Amino acid sequence: MHVEFVCIANYCRSPVAEALLKEICTDIDVTSSGLNPYHLAKMDDRSIDYLKANGIDSVIHLPKKFKPKSRNTDDLIICFDLTALHLVWKQHPSQRDFLRIYNIHDNSIRINDPFKMKSEKDYYVEMDKVKKIVDIWSNQI
Repeated sequence: MHVEFVCIANYCRSPVAEALLKEICTDIDVTSSGLNPYHLAKMDDRSIDYLKANGIDSVIHLPKKFKPKSRNTDDLIICFDLTALHLVWKQHPSQRDFLRIYNIHDNSIRINDPFKMKSEKDYYVEMDKVKKIVDIWSNQI
């Protein structure tokens, strides 16, 4: 099984989700990507700090662009917003059967893109929501 988390920039939410799920589900392949990857060659420093605070050190991440590929029937593409879901749906029809919106199991959870958040507290609130979503998905796969 392969799970790919997709957001716009592959800089904040999706790489954190990737790292968290890799820690929980060591028997599956987990990656992340973005539709328009951020040009910096790493993830947001606040995401790195968040992962360290959750016991995950030494995460090396390079933002990657989403690419369609051959998938197995149980693979998933989990999108972190409706824009990403819509763009993958529209631009890559072969991937439609694998698409899921991140909060399909609990639609009360809304994760904002934390990239431009100035407050570290607000940023971490969004990352805690990412962690909650990953915990939910880990019990579904």
